Amino acid sequence: MTSVEAEHAQLRCPFDHHSQRFAQDLYGVFEEARAVGPLVWSEEHGGYWITTTWEMTRRLAIDSETFTVGPAPDRVGGILIPTPPGAEHRPRFVPGEADGEEHDHYRLALNPHFSKQRITELQPVIERHVSAVLDDVVRAGDFDIAYDLVAPILSGITCEIMGMQVAEPRRFFDAQLHLVSHGTEDPEKKKEFDEAWSYIVSVVADRRAEPRDDVITALTQYQPAFTDDQIHMMIMNVNLGANDTTKSLMAQSLIYLDKNPKARQYLAANPDQIRGAIEEFLRLMPVATGPCRTAAKDVVIDGVHIRKGDRLMLGFSGANHDPAKYPNPHDFDLERGAPQHLGMGVGAHFCLGAWLAKAISATTMRELLARCPNFFVDHDDVQLSENRSSLTATPKAPAHVGPGAR
Repeated sequence: MTSVEAEHAQLRCPFDHHSQRFAQDLYGVFEEARAVGPLVWSEEHGGYWITTTWEMTRRLAIDSETFTVGPAPDRVGGILIPTPPGAEHRPRFVPGEADGEEHDHYRLALNPHFSKQRITELQPVIERHVSAVLDDVVRAGDFDIAYDLVAPILSGITCEIMGMQVAEPRRFFDAQLHLVSHGTEDPEKKKEFDEAWSYIVSVVADRRAEPRDDVITALTQYQPAFTDDQIHMMIMNVNLGANDTTKSLMAQSLIYLDKNPKARQYLAANPDQIRGAIEEFLRLMPVATGPCRTAAKDVVIDGVHIRKGDRLMLGFSGANHDPAKYPNPHDFDLERGAPQHLGMGVGAHFCLGAWLAKAISATTMRELLARCPNFFVDHDDVQLSENRSSLTATPKAPAHVGPGAR
């Protein structure tokens, strides 16, 4: 046994983020792994490292030169372990799957459209979409939190900001997420993605011919100029980011509030505290389980030898429940302020749409509590994700507006 093999054996942990146990007891699995060390090795899926503490996770996430996202001739790349089938045949989404100067070039073009200042300017747009969807929810009476409340709000706002007009926004967004998370094995899903991609191609051509006041037009006019293919991939990146994280956050948060009436009553009576509550929910809930990276070179981390080409999972959910950083980590606590949580990542790949996601979440929660103060969730019918191996895990959460909705 080589010294590296011996070290892997010493740090080995039965960790599998595709397992049923992980889906049912994510934090228990992370706690067991954390007891082995801040950086553990799993033999599953060809072998990969997992970070288990807040400090280790943040440190390696920030080191985007050593731990990269994109593929290269000497390494696999990708944000999922294992890589979904057919991934090499689909378009990349950027900047999410880019590194270094290429990543920075894309982010410089996109950042102004999703900055804190810009999202503050877009608050009337957010409120308009939230109000319209809540009108539909109140009329229907029964709704699913993620798919009938949050998904239409997300897709409507994103399409308006970007400059897209699609007949079925939810289907359009879901087709792109499915291909990235699950690959090309389902012919029907592949067909839906091809249709979505064709629309993206057509709308870029339209904006080059007839500019409008939207993000896609701005990308076609950006200097130094992007190719059409680059803009297509940037649009898909935005669509993917807008699709699932906020749905997961809101579904899990509202399920929590329905189970914890004191927290619910407090936020309903103190809507100015909802922004802070969203930060704590981002820490508390497993919104982003853990994106993956690849070591671009040999490196020693606190005495642990990581070899070039080794795969790594950044355990964001486990890090957000590290008791060394957050006392009583499984409790919802507005007083803690959720300092430096990793719910939306950190470093170069910090979520592009973080300010938009938080604004949408806060506005939706505030308006739902105001208009449907007695909404309730069918907890017996909530369906959690069967596994948390994709980037996010959005439960199906049937709910009712309750008496007194307006």
